[in-house]
Amino acid sequence: MTEAIDKCLKELAGSTMLPRGCGANRRTFVTTHNSQIHKSYSVILLPINQLKTDIMEKRAHKYKITLEHLATAKGEPGTHEPLQLAFDNHDDIFSIIERMQARNLFNNDNQSTEFAIGLKMFSEVMLKNRKHPLFEELAPAFSEFMKKLKSM
Repeated sequence: MTEAIDKCLKELAGSTMLPRGCGANRRTFVTTHNSQIHKSYSVILLPINQLKTDIMEKRAHKYKITLEHLATAKGEPGTHEPLQLAFDNHDDIFSIIERMQARNLFNNDNQSTEFAIGLKMFSEVMLKNRKHPLFEELAPAFSEFMKKLKSM
């Protein structure tokens, strides 16, 4: 989408026509003085929400995580092949892990690490899909939870 917006901006430079396919809209605003047209403004609106998402992804830290099934609940060898997942996150997860371990909320460094990784992966998906109906009820409570966590 960013490429489409870049193309749209280039085509708009010095043009009075709106290019097709970039999601831009033209709006005209008029100011009056004593019932006479004083100034007329033409404003071009671009799809900024997509642009914000694209910018956020470009500024994100890149990660890869490997999940290995070491043993079943019965103590038998794991039955699944390792899974690797590449993902983006706007935060430096390693520094968050260090802060969580320093806070020692759970008296266990492994649990602090699990918590930090799980929370950051979950919250990033929630942030990228904030308008999804699944998160409607959770969003306000999650916001309060994050405030409480940051204050500890």
